[in-house]
Parts: sequence; C-alpha cells; structure tokens
Amino acid sequence: MTFVNRYQRRLREYRTLLDLLRTPKLRTAVASALGSDPEPASLPLNAPLNQISWLSCTRNDSVRALAHAKSDIEDLLSAESILLCERISVMPHNARQREQIIQTVFERVFAYSSHSWLTEAELNAKLSMLVEDVAGIRRYGVDRNIIERTANGRKYWLSKKAANAASTTSRKTKSELKPGG
Repeated sequence: MTFVNRYQRRLREYRTLLDLLRTPKLRTAVASALGSDPEPASLPLNAPLNQISWLSCTRNDSVRALAHAKSDIEDLLSAESILLCERISVMPHNARQREQIIQTVFERVFAYSSHSWLTEAELNAKLSMLVEDVAGIRRYGVDRNIIERTANGRKYWLSKKAANAASTTSRKTKSELKPGG
C-alpha cells in the first residue's frame, strides 16, 4: 500500500460513515456497534458497516485504529496536505464536477502567489504540481473564463468570476470552521 492510498482509504471510510449516519437504521447499527463491547464476530455488522475498519475491531484495537485515523485526518487538514496527494491525472466526465475541480486548482495556484498575476512559466510550474495535463488544464481555464491572459499569453490571472467564487468559498469555509458555525 502506498502512502497516498492510505489517505484515500481513510477518506473513503469517513465518507461511508457520513453516509451511514444519514440513514436512521444504519445510524442505529453504528450506535449499537460503538456503544457495546461485544467481540467483533457478534457485532451485527452488515456490508456498509464492514467498510469502516475500526468498527470491526476489538475495543483495544479500535482505540489504536481511531488514533491512527485521527492522525491521518490531521495530516489531510494540514498545510502540507497537498504533498500527500497524487497529481490529478483523470478528470471526471461530468462537466460540472470537472469545472469545479479545475476552478479549485486555479484558486489554489493563485492563492499563494505574491501578486495577482503569474507568467506562463510560473503558472505551468504551479499547475504541474497539481495536474498532469498542464497545457490542457490551462487551455480549459482560459476557454471557460476561469483564468484570463494577456493577448500575447505572457501573464495569467484569475478571472473576476473565479475570484468572486473563490472569496465566497473562502468566507463560507472560514465560517464553517468557527465553533457553532
């Protein structure tokens, strides 16, 4: 198992857990599994619950598994999380999802720039850390008005449309992180 796959597996587990918690019957099964101390074989786990590794552990093993899970989530929430992920090599077929991912990539690229524009070389270097098809993503960004450029293609900047979306997302994310937000 590679370093990246560990994080992907962890995120899948928590996405599954959140889906389980949305369903009353499965929410009850999760609560039952968490609230009792039976042996793993006697837990009433069905297929969805079996996808969460720490639910099927003994009490001591589950405490260790949860500690590892917490550590992985903290890694993914850290500033260095970008270093834990592979570059994007395949885009979704769904146009809305594809545009959302590319919008986020450009927001990240320009968020850490010392000025509001980048040269083509700077943009390519930053994009290459996140995506494999740099030219294709850059072209898509220009065509979809996510980024704009000078006529000669020497400077690129986030379009007003994309910048407004980025600031709205940033405000929303910050308010969600506040206690009670």
